[in-house]
Amino acid sequence: MAGFETGTPAILSVARASAQGYILLPRLEQVIMPGAGFSTKLASSTSSNPFITSPGPFDLDMLQSSKLTYRCADSCNGTYVSASTTSSSHSSDHLSMTLGIGLGNAVLSASVTGSYDKAVLEDKSSSKISRRTSVQCGAVHLQRPPPLSAEALQLLNSSEHGFEAFCERYGDFYVSGFIIGADAGVLVSQALSRRESSEKLRAKVDVQFLCFSAEKVMEKDVEGLAEEVELNLFAFDSMDNSLVRLPGNAGKLRLQEAGELTREYSARIEGMAEAVMRAVGKMSDIQEEEKTLSWHNLGQVLLSRFVSRLVLMPMSTHREVAPHVKRA
Repeated sequence: MAGFETGTPAILSVARASAQGYILLPRLEQVIMPGAGFSTKLASSTSSNPFITSPGPFDLDMLQSSKLTYRCADSCNGTYVSASTTSSSHSSDHLSMTLGIGLGNAVLSASVTGSYDKAVLEDKSSSKISRRTSVQCGAVHLQRPPPLSAEALQLLNSSEHGFEAFCERYGDFYVSGFIIGADAGVLVSQALSRRESSEKLRAKVDVQFLCFSAEKVMEKDVEGLAEEVELNLFAFDSMDNSLVRLPGNAGKLRLQEAGELTREYSARIEGMAEAVMRAVGKMSDIQEEEKTLSWHNLGQVLLSRFVSRLVLMPMSTHREVAPHVKRA
């Protein structure tokens, strides 16, 4: 389906969740309606859509006539996490050698002496800074799960393994509601490396023939310096659906841009609870503290940018499915 990305960590982690409790799944780009099935088996695959919308497990007419309730929290609840790490290392390497060779007789003699010296100093340092917030200020949910379709009931009663066959076709979870809120975060990592090297080579040749002598000295010095700065930035804000990535080597302008973006998204994170409450308060569909929503109103809410989580309930908790789970 359009807007679905397989293999994301949010999807893959669901496959390891316990079937005894509900799951909060981060919002996806695609619009998922209540009653859709969800397969944790398909979620473990990197190429399959785990949402099962057609055919669904519930009676379609009863599903569309089900009541939906929006409950508004008195204030936004949320989490804020800030962390930073740093590391550094220093290494040095030194190599020194000398050489001396002499040959000759009473008439002719020659000697060669030399030295080689190499030194390498390397420094590395890295740092990571991350900030993230998740704000929740209400929830939309089915007041009561709708009855199963005749086809789904028939599958459940088909054999002693009816529950397994049911989950294979419709999934082992279903979408029962949504959390209203928003998320934002910023992660900046920086790695610095500096490498200094020096090489010194010295050779001296002495030649003596009878009463004549000659000397030749050769010297070579090589010095090197290499510096590298690698910067990676990832920032997002679900309120305006913004996503920023800055990968790769960092020059002066890139460092300046990263600093500005870090300050911008940090300010968004700090003010998110107030911003979400203010924005949700302007949504006419859910202004009341507790309100029954129509499916038309729900569609407008789902298309907004304030659905931050999907609530998935185990199929095993449905009143018509539970007896078959005990028998399986």
